[in-house]
Amino acid sequence: MVDILEEADEALKQEKLEKLWQQHGGSIIAVMVAIIVATGANAGWKSWNQSVNGKQTDALLAAAEEDDMAAALEKAGQDLRPGLRGVALMTAAGSLLNDKKTDEALALYEKAAADSKIPAELHDLAVLMSVRLGLGKEDAAQKKDTFLAQLAPISSNAKSPWRYHADLEAAAILAHLGNDYAAAQARLEPVLAEKQLPESLITKARALSHVYALRAAEAATKDKEGDKS
Repeated sequence: MVDILEEADEALKQEKLEKLWQQHGGSIIAVMVAIIVATGANAGWKSWNQSVNGKQTDALLAAAEEDDMAAALEKAGQDLRPGLRGVALMTAAGSLLNDKKTDEALALYEKAAADSKIPAELHDLAVLMSVRLGLGKEDAAQKKDTFLAQLAPISSNAKSPWRYHADLEAAAILAHLGNDYAAAQARLEPVLAEKQLPESLITKARALSHVYALRAAEAATKDKEGDKS
């Protein structure tokens, strides 16, 4: 009989990481562009600001049409304002991930995650993606506490659109890297309590909660058998 936890793990692995960006990237970019072209109170400043934003947006779009789009976007991003720089880094990382260049994508996600000036929505997504990709590395177990610390500000931020994704990620880390199934279930509770989330997210949380409950029961049984022996 196939272990139910292994089935859950495999299902999570089969979920392409790039889908997260593909599903939400367009709306985030639209929001960010709207923010950075917001008008100022002064008419002269407004004209200058729009001119700068227009030129930088053109530079971003030109970089996106280069043959090596990821490299061009990363380079262009160095001279862009925070909003467009965040878009450039995240788009470049997503492009590398689509091309199965995981290490290069991870480096750009980490770069975006370290940039405190880019918009919060993009910053949180960069942190989430860097943790997800980092979990696939050989030294993931040694970085368990680091990963959890990176996710904590996102989970605790009621305004972050990624907070429930961070809870799911933290639960998986606690369970698979720490074998702490009770703590993992606790991290899933906010997701299960929120009724307005996408059904796919709630279904995943329910499945993982069930798996972790079984694992916790198995561990308790082994402990009792060990005490008897």
